[in-house]
Amino acid sequence: MLIAGNVLTAPPGTLLIIDEPERHLHRSIISPLLSQLFQHRSDCAFVVSTHDHNLPLEFPDARTLLLRSCTFNGQTVQSWKADELPSDSSNDDSLKRDLLGARRRILFVEGSESSLDKTIYALIFPAVSVIPKGSCHEVERAVGSVRAGETFHWLRAFGIVDGDG
Repeated sequence: MLIAGNVLTAPPGTLLIIDEPERHLHRSIISPLLSQLFQHRSDCAFVVSTHDHNLPLEFPDARTLLLRSCTFNGQTVQSWKADELPSDSSNDDSLKRDLLGARRRILFVEGSESSLDKTIYALIFPAVSVIPKGSCHEVERAVGSVRAGETFHWLRAFGIVDGDG
């Protein structure tokens, strides 16, 4: 109620910052509530801070920024490292979900979350996000999709098709 009340009573042109709605609202309420508030207050701007990797996927017209790090001088913030996730429609939702939780370098491999490929390559490349994509064709598609938009994001994508099947 507090979030809705603050948004609905804000003066026109206000920048509204909603901090981690997933900490205060049930998951089933967040997207419908935010959608209604965004629609009702189109005269305002919104920034939603979240740790929920799926929330940005529910608002395809929104820009998604990933805050990677923050540099402090004592208690004062000196700089932020932020990267924009591409809104390119050629990236499907499952790939966007993979990218939201990824490090700067990602390695797509064959197999599933429980496969040996993911475990082995995560040990070999500990500073890389290893993401299983199923078949060799899905690995190729994921690498191609990410590389096609390299000018719009922070990622360096690689793939390994090891032919072990």
